Amino acid sequence: QTSWEPANHLQNSPDLVQDFHSSYPHKPRQP
Repeated sequence: QTSWEPANHLQNSPDLVQDFHSSYPHKPRQP
């Protein structure tokens, strides 16, 4: 389901994405 999120809900998302890729280095990434 697609939804809009307020900007303040996404403040930490770059950190969370980096943490995910650090934990799962072989998962695909965006170019």
